Amino acid sequence: MVFEQIISGLALGCVYGLVALGFSLIYAAFRLPHFAQGDILMLGAIFGLIATRAMGVHFVPVLLTTILIVGLIGILLERFIYRRIINHGIGPKIICTVTVGILVQNLVLVLWGGRPQAFPKEGFSSLSFAIGGRVFPPVYLFIFGVTLILVLLLWVILLKTKLGLGMRATAYSHDLSELMGVNTGVTLLVTFGLGAGLAGAGGLLIGQLIVVSFTMGIVIGLKGFVAAVIGGFGNIPGALVGGLILGVIENLGAGFISSGYKDLIAFVMLIVVLVVKPTGLFGRRVEVKL
Repeated sequence: MVFEQIISGLALGCVYGLVALGFSLIYAAFRLPHFAQGDILMLGAIFGLIATRAMGVHFVPVLLTTILIVGLIGILLERFIYRRIINHGIGPKIICTVTVGILVQNLVLVLWGGRPQAFPKEGFSSLSFAIGGRVFPPVYLFIFGVTLILVLLLWVILLKTKLGLGMRATAYSHDLSELMGVNTGVTLLVTFGLGAGLAGAGGLLIGQLIVVSFTMGIVIGLKGFVAAVIGGFGNIPGALVGGLILGVIENLGAGFISSGYKDLIAFVMLIVVLVVKPTGLFGRRVEVKL
């Protein structure tokens, strides 16, 4: 019982981790808590469903299409909305991201409809896997594999490329980065695109477990925020660790207490972390302009 809860919690935690990675990337570059990230995830689930119906159940094309489309949407949001408020205080930034999330939800409701829809039952993975004699659903293997690949690619980009060096420099200081010859405008565009693309991939993955609807990103996005806080807001490795911790604890609590308390557990964890260690497991204290 416990083992099954842990494995399913890790699968759920992978999705939270991807959303939290997007939160942390965007926050590190913009000092912007992007509360529309859950709605970006919802767009990933919808575009993933549309791509699946158009292309069939083919893993690589659907995943790449979803990431590219949602990443492009993130780039457009950065270029035409968020760049205009980059020097504002934290209050206006939060209000703007919440407003963008509401706008996205309502556009999807008008253009796509409000009826929940599901991915094809066969899913993207036909390979079940067994641990300790227990057989787990194929979708878990799919989620673990995609998350591992995306995290490794992000690691390579951040630590092994010139673009990643520019992203890390921009996260440290926009002014110093420009003095060193970094094109911060392009770097911010790419950063936001990557953050949105990760959320889009998370939407495609979580869509294998739940039905797709225009409101699905609200709670998942908040849990991604909780995961980012647990790991240390703005800390990239911490975001993934926070997601995995949240997924496992939430699932164990749902299994041994009640599934009705599943969402409550996540937000109790948020309160505990903010009281005991506000900077999270791997975070550091930063000055924020109000």
